[in-house]
Amino acid sequence: FLRTDVESKFKLSLDDPDASLSSWNSRDATPCNWYGMTCAGDASNTTVTALDLLDTNIGGPFLANVLCCLPNLLSINLLNNSINQTLPLDISLCRNLRHLDLSQNLLTGLLPATLPLLPNLRYLDLTGNNFSGPIPDSFGTFQNLQVLSLVSNLLESTIPPSLGMYPL
Repeated sequence: FLRTDVESKFKLSLDDPDASLSSWNSRDATPCNWYGMTCAGDASNTTVTALDLLDTNIGGPFLANVLCCLPNLLSINLLNNSINQTLPLDISLCRNLRHLDLSQNLLTGLLPATLPLLPNLRYLDLTGNNFSGPIPDSFGTFQNLQVLSLVSNLLESTIPPSLGMYPL
């Protein structure tokens, strides 16, 4: 589950003034005891399924290329932090992701048109960031999305008509 990559690349890329990630130690046999990590499986095959770091006062870029290397990651919750820069196009590498909450952060730039490439995504909350530009037309192609919140951003234009064309 590439815990060394997660620990060294994700943790070290972040500002962590409250030491919320102090339990993240690459010498541990498993990251399942790290703060914010949820795992599933048995003793011989344990895998990270969720990262939940809401309200931890962490800041820095969202490293999709690192987090998405966790093949069974189903949920990422980074609500109310200082995650900044842009949301990278390679967010689409998180193929099994069902829940993504990056609300109340400092993300900027365009919404990634690649988000609808996440075939299992059901919940997407990007509320309260600084995304700008239009909502991509590709947002009308989400396969399983049930909740989408984009309020309190700097988005321009109207909602693409394709976004309301979900089959019943």
